[in-house]
Amino acid sequence: MSSVFDEWGGVYSPHIRAGDDAYLLTSLNIEEIYPETSSFITYDGSMTTPPCFETVTWLLMNKPVYLTRMQMHSLRLLSQNQPSQIFLSMSDNVRPVQELNNRCIRTNINFSMQGKDCPNNRAQKLQYRVNEWLLK
Repeated sequence: MSSVFDEWGGVYSPHIRAGDDAYLLTSLNIEEIYPETSSFITYDGSMTTPPCFETVTWLLMNKPVYLTRMQMHSLRLLSQNQPSQIFLSMSDNVRPVQELNNRCIRTNINFSMQGKDCPNNRAQKLQYRVNEWLLK
């Protein structure tokens, strides 16, 4: 992800000075931001903002995306401006973790396949590293 941020100067660009200014990101390729993976987990859940309708299918990538504190800050500065609204932040659209409530968790990950990275490939042994700055 760092190379994408470096290429166009981060999400928050110095070219944008006022709310009505626009800056065209001509070289942004979303595929470069996320890791290559065809394995994922899905579950049916709800929207993160009221009225929290349970009409969302959430997709979780099998591989995490690691960000620096500055990259996360840049992403939090994004807005989804619409003519009827002055500023609508794209960040902090989260709510506390909810109970599973008998939801079915689905995956296309084949846990029985052997591989050099995970010879036993048991679900209970899968783990990911947390961004260090989140722990501070």
